[in-house]
Amino acid sequence: MAGDQSHELRKDSVGTLEVAALSFAGLAPTMAMALGTSFAAIQAGAAVPLAYLLGMIGSLALAYVIVVFTRRVAASGVAFTWVGAVFGKNPGFVAGWLYAGGWMFATAVVLALSAVSLNALFAQAHINIHWFIFFVILLALAAGLSMYGVKLSLRVQLGLELVSVAILFLVMLVVVIKGGASGNTLAPFNPSYSANGWSGIGFGLIYGFSAFAGFEAGAALGLESKNPRRTIPRAILLSLLISAGFYVFVTYALSIGYGVDNAAKWAADPTPLDTITSRYLNGGVASVVDAMVAVSAFSAGMGVLALSTRVFYGMANHGLAPEWVRRTHPVAKTPYIAIAVASVIALVVGAVVGLSAGTGVLIGVLAGANTLAFILVYAVISIAAIWAFGRKTSVPTDLLVKVGVPVVAIVLLGFSLYASVWPQPPFPYNLAAPLVIGWGLVGVVIAVIQRRRGETPTLDIEDEVTAEALPVGGAT
Repeated sequence: MAGDQSHELRKDSVGTLEVAALSFAGLAPTMAMALGTSFAAIQAGAAVPLAYLLGMIGSLALAYVIVVFTRRVAASGVAFTWVGAVFGKNPGFVAGWLYAGGWMFATAVVLALSAVSLNALFAQAHINIHWFIFFVILLALAAGLSMYGVKLSLRVQLGLELVSVAILFLVMLVVVIKGGASGNTLAPFNPSYSANGWSGIGFGLIYGFSAFAGFEAGAALGLESKNPRRTIPRAILLSLLISAGFYVFVTYALSIGYGVDNAAKWAADPTPLDTITSRYLNGGVASVVDAMVAVSAFSAGMGVLALSTRVFYGMANHGLAPEWVRRTHPVAKTPYIAIAVASVIALVVGAVVGLSAGTGVLIGVLAGANTLAFILVYAVISIAAIWAFGRKTSVPTDLLVKVGVPVVAIVLLGFSLYASVWPQPPFPYNLAAPLVIGWGLVGVVIAVIQRRRGETPTLDIEDEVTAEALPVGGAT
């Protein structure tokens, strides 16, 4: 089927701008600041900025790993491609299954958040529209734009996200200039201001990594971007660095905005951006920020829909998913059937969970499960990088980089993973881990059933890495 145009994405259709747009949409900085900081403050207290700073360090270490891989292969499979090339197609499939599944379910999460934000915004004008109506409309728009063409949808995403980030940055700048509740201070970076010391920082790190999850999304455009081995690393790093500075700055402004001795109020506040904006500016500006949260979440919805379907496309390209997953639109050259199926799944999840258990459960439980899945996959990708590029290295400086940097990512990811499951979260948030385990086991069963099918993805190995560096993948 290699020459079948009905299975080909449009090559050379996007550049650095569009690749950065997908990574930026995966991050959804404004939505991330609205979604996770109050949860982080429950145990990290006023030291939430320290947790996000550690998340930035871990994500930068992970970014090194991802850049190493993207410079050696241009593909859409992301986790599947990288893990599969090192450890074989079956482990690669399970990693891709966890990764793509997490983003597929995240579509329902972020669009539900956008719908709830719009519902609250309209309620301020005494217009009551049920959140699920907004949800269906937003999902239809996201699916339609994603099917119509990747370049258009990515530019829409980037424009929406940049506007929302700029507005929130200016609002938080006012808070910092005014000195917050009791003046500017370095206390938010002091672990002693955490409600539970370093354990609390570890809990906050979960939401730190959750905010950074998705920065590698641009790698899914490996088959559609111009000069991908240069474009993708550049775009990923650009979007990560901008978002990293934004996260640390906004969490700092929130911490001093509430006051470093009033973190309990922050932890109990479901709408921290709205509260701080109203306190230091006015309610009208707060409404604008609420609108930008809805915009950012919608942008993320388009981004994660594109990301999940392209990872599944990458697995189908290697014979590890049904043929219809690879089928592309004759004009737009997008995997329109996969997009439609993923959209229907998001609709069902939104209806079944959101309408029965409430949007709080839909957003909180699934967001927690997705984060656990991503942390696991990121750790495995980092181990794969050490196995592929570091274990044969004997030069001390190379060893420090090729092994040391991925180890930093693994340690911080492991710390976050431990803090996310112990002590056990209250019901229903304790369901996140079982959901991930269940989804992973489904992937393992499928991998066993089709173990004799499909092809192993490959990397271009540089001179210092010999073919022996990938014995598992090569033997599959």
